Amino acid sequence: MQLFSMQLVPIFPLEIVVFPGELLPLHIYEKRYIKLVNDILSRDKIFGLLPVSGRQVATTGITMGIEQIAKIYEDKRMDIVVRGLQPFKVIRIITSENRDEYHWANVIYIEQQNQGNLVLEEKVLMLYQTFLKFIHPPFVPEIRRESNIPLSYQIAHTCGLSFEQKVYLLEISEEIARLDFLFNHLQKIIQVFKNIENIHQKIQQNSHFKIFPELSFDFGVGS
Repeated sequence: MQLFSMQLVPIFPLEIVVFPGELLPLHIYEKRYIKLVNDILSRDKIFGLLPVSGRQVATTGITMGIEQIAKIYEDKRMDIVVRGLQPFKVIRIITSENRDEYHWANVIYIEQQNQGNLVLEEKVLMLYQTFLKFIHPPFVPEIRRESNIPLSYQIAHTCGLSFEQKVYLLEISEEIARLDFLFNHLQKIIQVFKNIENIHQKIQQNSHFKIFPELSFDFGVGS
């Protein structure tokens, strides 16, 4: 993992992991985050999203850029669209005692090396398609091989990763390493599905009465 020099960014904690290139619609209603959005609109339009799961706050996040202000309500709430930009590691959180003020963080950006490997990409895609056949998801993202968004990020939300695994994927700077991580993950989870499928088949085989042909034995008592 290669890191850049330390930067200071405003922080927005959310119960989601976002990857570079991903678009995310947000409804902003808390006073502190309405202020955050208004403040960054007059600067670089960038804030840091820090993933949260329950009481667990990740130390890896991603900068988000405002793409669109979709709607501003009379009470100052707003609907915005943001895009994932640059992953970072948190060095220090700078909190405010004022509940109406948002937090800041000293962060170090994680340098992205997004050159993939065609052979590995094909292997991951084959496993991914097999995985989808097991789970039948309601939504499957369109895979765009010509996109500037690395393949690993395109499929990360729909290949059965936990919150911790998604954060770990965000920490990996090289695309080949991310693909390798997904390849191993998909292999393991597909094997689990296959094991469950085998168990179901055995249960079905043993749950029906079987009719065996009548056997005739000639014990032939000698004369």
